[in-house]
Amino acid sequence: MVAPEFTLKGHIWLECQGLEIGPGRAALLAGIRDLGSIRKAAESLGLTYRQAWGRVRAMNTSATCQLVERTTGGKDGGGATLTEEGRAILSAFQREEQRFKDYLSQSRSSAKTS
Repeated sequence: MVAPEFTLKGHIWLECQGLEIGPGRAALLAGIRDLGSIRKAAESLGLTYRQAWGRVRAMNTSATCQLVERTTGGKDGGGATLTEEGRAILSAFQREEQRFKDYLSQSRSSAKTS
């Protein structure tokens, strides 16, 4: 009998002092950073505003500081931006996610040569 060939797959989650962030939350933070709006970030990810706002509120509550700041009203309407801490958390997640992807790629390469 020939042993089946397996493919290693996975996702990462980072945990830091009560805050948990995975691919979905990281994508939401990146969308807010890039689009300047929770609503626009939600739309780009196929989420409702309510779902996105719930995730932002959960992150802001579980972190030791706010990650996303909202602005309301004004001539151009409201918006949202990442705080310095939000940018740092997103950057750390993206860095670790890339390391994980590199590991998976390396594992696949070494499995093919075995």
